[in-house]
Amino acid sequence: MSSGAPDWKERPWIAALQQKEIERTGIASLKVRFNSVFGYYIEITKANLDKAPDDYIRKQTIANGERFVTPELKEMEHKILGAEERANALEYEIFSRFAPRRSRSQRSSRNQPRHCRARCAGGPGGIARHQVIVVRH
Repeated sequence: MSSGAPDWKERPWIAALQQKEIERTGIASLKVRFNSVFGYYIEITKANLDKAPDDYIRKQTIANGERFVTPELKEMEHKILGAEERANALEYEIFSRFAPRRSRSQRSSRNQPRHCRARCAGGPGGIARHQVIVVRH
C-alpha cells in the first residue's frame, strides 16, 4: 500500500470507521489513512482540532492539522499487518515446496535471461509482490 488512502474495496472496515468517526465528531473532513511509516491514522485539519475527542491519541503534527490514533484503530492495524505477514510467509513456504531445486550455478542471475532477473528479484521477503517466472534452461 502506498501512502494516502488504502483501497476501500479491500478494507471496507476503514470506510465504516471513517464514517462512524465523522458522525461521532461532526468533522466532515476527517480521514482515515495509511502510510508505511506511521501505519493507520485519523487525520483532522487545524480548523477542526477543537472537535477532536479526548480518546484520540496525537501521533503527528502536520502542516494542515494533526494525525491521531485510537485503541480500536491500533488493534485493527495489528491484526491486518500480522495477517499480511502470515500470508506472505505461507505463500513463500508453498512456493518453496513446489519450486524446482537449482544448483548454485543455475541460481546465479548471470545465467538467467534479463527479463527473468527483473521479474524474479525480491527473494523471500518480496515473493508476494513479485511475479515469479520459472524458465527452463
